[in-house]
Amino acid sequence: RINRLTFHPTNTNIIFACTAGGGLWKTSNGGSSWIPLTDNLASIGTSGLVINPTNTNIMYLATGDGDGSDTYSYGVLKSIDGGISWNTTGLTFTPGTVIYKLQPHATDPNILLAGTNGGLYRTANGGTSWTKVVASGQFYDIEALSASNMVAVTKGGFYRSTDGGATWVLVTTISSTGRIALAVSASNPNFVAALVSNTSNGFKGFYASVDGGLTYTLRSSTPNVMGWETNGSDSGGQAWYDICIAVSPTDINQIIVGGVNTWKSTNGGTSWSIMTNWYQTSTVPAMHADHHDLIFLNSTTIYAANDGGIYRSTNSGVSWT
Repeated sequence: RINRLTFHPTNTNIIFACTAGGGLWKTSNGGSSWIPLTDNLASIGTSGLVINPTNTNIMYLATGDGDGSDTYSYGVLKSIDGGISWNTTGLTFTPGTVIYKLQPHATDPNILLAGTNGGLYRTANGGTSWTKVVASGQFYDIEALSASNMVAVTKGGFYRSTDGGATWVLVTTISSTGRIALAVSASNPNFVAALVSNTSNGFKGFYASVDGGLTYTLRSSTPNVMGWETNGSDSGGQAWYDICIAVSPTDINQIIVGGVNTWKSTNGGTSWSIMTNWYQTSTVPAMHADHHDLIFLNSTTIYAANDGGIYRSTNSGVSWT
């Protein structure tokens, strides 16, 4: 099962895949072949990788399985040789903790945020020491909009920071929610997209902020984009386990979401059409179920990571390999 994908900052043929129980993998040829990098770690669940854009040999790895808790985290690891060897940082855990998201600062590669099931952590010195900046909560997702502005979410709570993640304010709460996923776009530093699940792990609603995460507005609550049916007529889903969202880097109206299936909006999340289904139909292409990560590489190339592997579309999601 693939939890997260990370692209090399300067070479998109180099991709890293974080898996729930199989460690960190690397391809140097766009996905044709892969090698494992972490077979000798104490636990080989991984849920996020951050690469320093100014020195790509420096990497930070979130251990454990943030989506299914099939493996627990023992902290954030650091490599200074491109993933050949790994050492512990100042953030270490005992069994029971999971890291949902490891998020870099927008401009300072020494600042990272780690969202866990026991609060929000921050380092400002490349992982040597960490500060717990929010004491408790399940911090499912974190995004950086600019050098100063960052957003994060817990179950029902939207947080905002205006000082690079050093301090946080709860700005919005939504009742009766489950897990929430966030996405931002390079085309608009004030836009934040939020895919919100309900207490049945189905679709609560798509919310959007146009003021840098200060306020959020509901744009749609149907169809059930988290469920199993191709028309979204069912209820419920698996959002506790598989929920992801991505916004085009060139157009904030182009949004894709993943749960059991994947769906797409071309009008900023106001309406949705199914993009792939967990079994083949006459009108919808099949892709393996249970999506954990979606990434726009550019305006037309999309990657999907799910329980069946890694898929790619080069035509905005019309077809997949």
